[in-house]
Amino acid sequence: RSFYLDGVRIMLSADLIYFDEDNEKWGLVDWKTGREQSELDVLQLTVYAMYLEKTYGANLADIIVTNEYLESGKSKSYTIDTYEIETLRNTALQSAKRMNELEGNLPKSEEGIMDVFQKTDDKERCERCNFKAVCLAG
Repeated sequence: RSFYLDGVRIMLSADLIYFDEDNEKWGLVDWKTGREQSELDVLQLTVYAMYLEKTYGANLADIIVTNEYLESGKSKSYTIDTYEIETLRNTALQSAKRMNELEGNLPKSEEGIMDVFQKTDDKERCERCNFKAVCLAG
């Protein structure tokens, strides 16, 4: 799942997206296994809400976004407003610009790219890393 925001492709992986036909509202749920990180958690939910808006034509005011914190048992629901949308837009554009700058400085060979990134000595961290297969193969 993805959408474009000012020319930047935003990819996402939402835990649960649903449409409540009785109340005519969209819902998004994200289950969190770690601790609450308010600003980051809301930013992630904003990405999901914008996906619904751009893909399904959902009205932001009619989208209920929820974080379920499994460790603490807490639940927080939000509606997304223009402040979160602008924060997301600025963050995405700044991140894309920085990634493009960094990409321009990378070596062109695959072997050279792996040498740029420092490996961790924390093997527990490796178990949760999305790049484990690439990193350990090198």
